[in-house]
Amino acid sequence: MKALDKVVWPIIEEFRPQIILVSLGFDAHMLDNIANLRLSLNTYAHVFRRLRDMIGRIRGRRLRA
Repeated sequence: MKALDKVVWPIIEEFRPQIILVSLGFDAHMLDNIANLRLSLNTYAHVFRRLRDMIGRIRGRRLRA
């Protein structure tokens, strides 16, 4: 979350891309044994809410889930 807050979100805010593609792998999920990152579904939801809100700010309007 710190990396997102300090690096990723500021870059997106400054660059203001017209298109954002998301590749969502669940290998970081707590039940997956591959990456051992142990992210919860709540963490995924939090990240995507933040991304949705940021896209809304960039586009100048609120987006619905």
